[in-house]
Amino acid sequence: MLANGVSRSELAVLDVIRVQGQITRSELSATVGLGTAMTARVVQRLQAFGLVREAGRSLSPRPGRPTVLLELHPDDARVVAVDIGTETVNLMLVDVHGTNYSYLEVSSSVFDGLTQDQIVACLAALIGDFARDAGTPLTAIGATGVALTGIIDTARGISVIRSNTPGWERFDLRDRLGHTLKMPVILDETSRAKAVAEMRLGNGRGASNFLFVDVGTAIGAGIVINGKPYLGEGGLAGELGHITVDPNGPLCRCGNRGCIQASSSARALVERARELLRGGVYSSLATVAETLNLHDIASAANAGDKLALGLLTEAGERLGEAISMALNLLGMEMVILGGSLVQDSPVVLEAASRIVRLRVLPVVGKDRTLLRSDLGREAGALGIGLEAVDWLFDSPVERILQRDNRRYSN
Repeated sequence: MLANGVSRSELAVLDVIRVQGQITRSELSATVGLGTAMTARVVQRLQAFGLVREAGRSLSPRPGRPTVLLELHPDDARVVAVDIGTETVNLMLVDVHGTNYSYLEVSSSVFDGLTQDQIVACLAALIGDFARDAGTPLTAIGATGVALTGIIDTARGISVIRSNTPGWERFDLRDRLGHTLKMPVILDETSRAKAVAEMRLGNGRGASNFLFVDVGTAIGAGIVINGKPYLGEGGLAGELGHITVDPNGPLCRCGNRGCIQASSSARALVERARELLRGGVYSSLATVAETLNLHDIASAANAGDKLALGLLTEAGERLGEAISMALNLLGMEMVILGGSLVQDSPVVLEAASRIVRLRVLPVVGKDRTLLRSDLGREAGALGIGLEAVDWLFDSPVERILQRDNRRYSN
């Protein structure tokens, strides 16, 4: 623990180095607005505490001696990130730069039938075992980030409703898990966490306003406005899956008819394919009808199966309708699509892009190309990990390092 605390200048220097990744002392001085001598003293103090280190020489095109680059020490703010999906739980150990040190995937069935107290205990055990197996004791972890699908009130740390999963309603998970782990916990919705990952490390870098659409077992969205995720009142922003695209469509789990989630999510496509197969529609999928999953449908479509192609094309078109509404309403500069449905099938992205070009207002522009996420299935864990690191840097450095009584009490 830093006995004398940390000055505003030192916090400002830390934040600039974090954002820049690597920076020279002269660049740091100019960015923070400190004199050269003062910058040197601040850097020296931060080096003494092990927060900042030298990272080699810069490759400057200008003649003269290369200058030394500074960076944050990667061990200074390690966090555990957990993305709890409908089918899998993804755990990741992330450092201050967003580097993935360790990754683990387990089945979400570990929570089946558990009470909320038991969920907290199970999750805490998973996190503790994961950190220790990764060679990092919990006392060296600065914070834990947890992402959940559903309606998540991030400000209050409450799972209001978790998509397709009973038992997580009005669940104050953040405080209860934090009390058990004896560390700060940050809670957010999975699609918003994925949007953060895109903003920092993916196709959203450099974009101030964009929409991330998450198309998997459920359908959600992360809205980024002026470089920050938009939460909405009570965490309601981003429920793209409950936009009505067909008033006479299938009944959604929310109680309405025609929600895009009820017709175009991975779960809905599998259910619809099974229904058509039972009705006698010819398809190569008949051989795997009992164990049918999204990957089977995507593979069949790639092989030219008409039933699979039709289902994925229709899903993409409906998705395009919903995205067009969002673009006309919000005027975003970019749309990024992720999730299993888009990752497994180019047909969905192509169909959605075609409808968006047809439906958006002329003033929105036809250059709103839909981009597929390159971050893969780890995006949710990565995003909530970055949010946890951000929280640490918005707090005293004592929390970044966790050189507090937790570390010395074991």
